[in-house]
Amino acid sequence: MASELDPPAAAVFRSLAEAMADAAPDGCTAAVLTCDVSAGAARYGLVFERPDGEIRNAPPLSGLMDRFREDLRKIVERDADGAAGIEVTVRASGDYTAVVSPRGGHQPWPGFGCQIFVIDHDHLPPQPGEEQEGPADPAPAGDPEEAVRLLREVLALKQEIVEHAEEPRPPVAPERLTALGAPADLAALYGVTDGHPLMFNGYEWMSLDELRARMDARLRWWPGWELGWDDTVLECDPPGTVRRVTGHPRWFPFAHDYGGNYLVADMAPAANGRPGQIVRMGRDYDDGPSYLADSVTGLLRMELNALRRGDYSTLDDEYVELGGPEWEEAAARNARERSIDARRATLASVGPQVQRLTVHHGGDLDLDMLRNAPGLCDLQLECRDPDLRPLLDLPLHRLHLTVDTVDLAPLARHPELRSVTLRTERPVSVAPLATLPRLHGLDLSEAVVADLGKLADIETLRFLMLTEEQWRELRSGTDRLPPLAAAGLAGEDGLERALRWASGFPTFRAPDELTFTGRLER
Repeated sequence: MASELDPPAAAVFRSLAEAMADAAPDGCTAAVLTCDVSAGAARYGLVFERPDGEIRNAPPLSGLMDRFREDLRKIVERDADGAAGIEVTVRASGDYTAVVSPRGGHQPWPGFGCQIFVIDHDHLPPQPGEEQEGPADPAPAGDPEEAVRLLREVLALKQEIVEHAEEPRPPVAPERLTALGAPADLAALYGVTDGHPLMFNGYEWMSLDELRARMDARLRWWPGWELGWDDTVLECDPPGTVRRVTGHPRWFPFAHDYGGNYLVADMAPAANGRPGQIVRMGRDYDDGPSYLADSVTGLLRMELNALRRGDYSTLDDEYVELGGPEWEEAAARNARERSIDARRATLASVGPQVQRLTVHHGGDLDLDMLRNAPGLCDLQLECRDPDLRPLLDLPLHRLHLTVDTVDLAPLARHPELRSVTLRTERPVSVAPLATLPRLHGLDLSEAVVADLGKLADIETLRFLMLTEEQWRELRSGTDRLPPLAAAGLAGEDGLERALRWASGFPTFRAPDELTFTGRLER
C-alpha cells in the first residue's frame, strides 16, 4: 500500500525517518530500525551502518522509542490486526523505506537474535512426565470427614489470631466439585465454605466461580519455541511422586498466590504419588512442580501443627503466615542446580542431588566424575575436547556444549537425550545424532558442521536452529528436511531476509505488506 493512501502512518514514518537521520553518527551510510509490535509486548533494534562496521542498539534507540512507541503501536493495531514487524531504513541520500509486515501464523516471528517460523502450530515438545507410569497405590490419601474437621479447627484458630471472624461463604455441594475432577476431601471443604481468604498458607483458597475461571492455569505454560524448545523439567522431591511436566489436564487448581502460582490437587500422580496430592505449580515452577502434601487433608494437618506450636506470624492483622521446615522448599530446589568455575572447583564436588549443571572455563575435563550425579538431566559444558563416553550412563535430556571440537559418537543411541546445542571452533560430524531415539531439538548456529546433510536422517527432529548460510547449505545438499514443527534462523537478519528464508517452507504465506517510501531534504 502506498503511503499516499494512509497519510497518518506516512506522517509518522517520515517523522521517524527524520529522527533516525538526525541521530545517525558521522559517516553513516544507513540507519535501520527493526520493531516487533504486538498487543502485549514490543521489541526494538537499531543499527547504524558505516564503512568500518555496524553500531548496534546505540543510545538513540531509547529516545526514539520513547517518542514513537505509541504511534507505532496504533499503526499496528489499525493496519496489521494487532501484530506486525516494522523495518525502517534511512539511507545517507535521504531516501527512506518503511515496511509493515503483519505477523500471522504463516510468517516468521522475531526472537532475541533469531527468527522463528512455526510449521506445525499443534505440536509442542514432549515432556518426560507424559510417559511416566501412574501411581502404584491408586487410593487417595485424603479423608473427607477428617478434612472438614481440620478445616473448622484451622479457620477458628486463624480467625482468633487475626482477631476477626469472616462469615463462611455459602457452601457448595461437593458433588459439583467432584464433577469437575476434584478429590473427595477437597470437594468436602466446599460443603463448609466456598473458599476463604485465610486458607491456604501463602495462597488464597478460591471460590467455585473463581476456580472455574482459572482452570486453564493447570495446563502447560508454553513460552514459545524460542525459549521452550529445550526446556528441561527436573525431578521433584520426593522423587517419583509428581510427573515431570509443568502442567496437566488432571491437575485441579484450588488456591493461588496472586502472582501466577497455584496449589493444585494432582489427580494423575507418578508412580510414588497418591491421587489428590497437593502440588505447587505456575510461573515460578517453569522447571517443574513442587510436591507439598499427600492430600488436602495432609495439608490441613500441616497448617494445624504449625498453628499449635506457635510457628506463625501475622501480616497487617489480616493474614497468618505459617513457618517451619515443612513449608520451606528453596533449599531443596536450589540444591538441584550447580554452576562451577572449573578453574576453582572440580567435578568431584558435584553431588547426587544435582540435576542441572553448568561448567565454565573447563579446559580438559574428566567427565567420569559426573557419575556421582546419577540424576543429572541438564548439562551445560564449556571445555576443549571432552570425552563424552560417561554421559551415556546419565539420564541427560538437555546437552549444551561449547568446545573446540568434539566426537559425538559416544552419544550414539543415548536413550533420553532430547535437545542439543553445539558451539565449536573446528568441524564436527553430527551423524551420530541421527541414532538418538528422542532427539527433538537442535541448535547448530554457532557450530562448524562437517555434514549438515546428515540432519535429514534425524526422523525425530522437530526444531532446528541454523544460520542463513547453514540453511542454504542444507537445502542445496538435500531434497528433504527433517519433519520440523518449528525452525529458527539465527542472527540479527532483517525482515526481508527472514521472509526469504521462511519462503522455503511449504506452509509459508507471504504477508500483505504495507510499504511507505519518501525522501528527506538533507
